[in-house]
Amino acid sequence: MPDWLKSALQFVKLPAWLLLTITTVAACALFAPDAWANALGLQVLRANWRPWVGVAFLGSGLGVAYRFTEQRLHGAERARLRDQRRAHLLEQLQHLTHHEKRILRAYVEQRVRVMYQGVNDTAASGLRSLHLLVRAEGEPYGVLGNFPHRVHPAAWDHLLAHPELVTPEPGEGPPNKPGPVAGLQVGKRT
Repeated sequence: MPDWLKSALQFVKLPAWLLLTITTVAACALFAPDAWANALGLQVLRANWRPWVGVAFLGSGLGVAYRFTEQRLHGAERARLRDQRRAHLLEQLQHLTHHEKRILRAYVEQRVRVMYQGVNDTAASGLRSLHLLVRAEGEPYGVLGNFPHRVHPAAWDHLLAHPELVTPEPGEGPPNKPGPVAGLQVGKRT
């Protein structure tokens, strides 16, 4: 790769605020009226270095445009990935076991965002691995290996809109029981 191309690529990698500053100063030096250029002290720069100021203006302007486009594309990509993760999360709600439904049903029926789940509870571990349950930050830890968990916000909204996803089907699993760890419930009611 030629050295000038490496230099150009390094120039484009400069911080956006610096590229915007270079673009603004170069634009003032090139396009400002003579009276303004004299007042700003840009007349000497304009007279002696005009071709290089033009190159700086074009290069930094392209760099700013590249950065803007790159941020827009990355923002769109992040939104697309977030939507994919949300769709996958909601798809997971369609394939829950009766034990997992029992745990989530306790959250929905009591309308509690945070409940304590045992570390050794395999159904709760399964919900954590599906990212339907996440450890709640800022809540005190329970006793005997119980930790506060909250339902993922996207899943919570979907479960409130469709509580039938966690209702047991006839003949499915054990009878309806209270929450996963009875008596150890702390909540933020909605």
